[in-house]
Amino acid sequence: MIIINKKRNNFIVGAAIILINIIIYYCTFYLYIYCYFAPFKKIFSQDDAPVQKDAKENAPVKKIFYQDDGKTIKIISEFDKITDKEIKKTFYQSDGKTIDVIYEYDKHSGELVNKTQHQYDGTKIKSIIKYSQYDDKLKEVEKIDYDYNKDNGKLIKETYNNDYIKEYDKDTGKLVKETKYQSDRENLWYIHEYDKKTYKLVKKTNYRKYSFFSSDFSSKHNGTIESIIEFNKDTGEIVKKTHFNPDGTIK
Repeated sequence: MIIINKKRNNFIVGAAIILINIIIYYCTFYLYIYCYFAPFKKIFSQDDAPVQKDAKENAPVKKIFYQDDGKTIKIISEFDKITDKEIKKTFYQSDGKTIDVIYEYDKHSGELVNKTQHQYDGTKIKSIIKYSQYDDKLKEVEKIDYDYNKDNGKLIKETYNNDYIKEYDKDTGKLVKETKYQSDRENLWYIHEYDKKTYKLVKKTNYRKYSFFSSDFSSKHNGTIESIIEFNKDTGEIVKKTHFNPDGTIK
């Protein structure tokens, strides 16, 4: 009986070894076939065509910074997916919802390009400052200030660099006046006035850059009006031209 059991056990072990070898052989064979033909399958199968993915698709797009309570938003920073540079930073007021100021940056250099300051209620822009690089220094190139009607919230005034002002009708929001200053931002260059009903240009007042006085051979920067041109409020045609001498008298 002992001899028979030993033979039976040897037979089972041998059969198991053979079966394992057969499984390994076929697995190896199929793996070889798959690896050999897989590239051809990718070429001819449109469904399996390689998909190009952004290498930085998992990079953070936004970072949120909270106030001390850990819940109320303080700052949201946004980043460019490709360059990873910060492109926008938004600061919020104490409620975590109302925008206070927004900074925008160049996605390549990371330099500041815009600063947008909001009013206290966060719904309207108070000012915009644009920046640019000059001689390797960041400089303010344009500033726009906005004023609104306190009753209806309509825009009534835009001031560019303190030398160009646009004024709007408080009810309609239409442009009614433009004032441009000389490069010194103090003395007038011209004033344009518009009709409040037709919104057409009705008057242009031009100022002299320099006024020369022969009496004492002196000159005054932008001392007097040079000309006034008046237009028809409906047709826009010129109806009157008046030119002035440096002393203010009509030519």
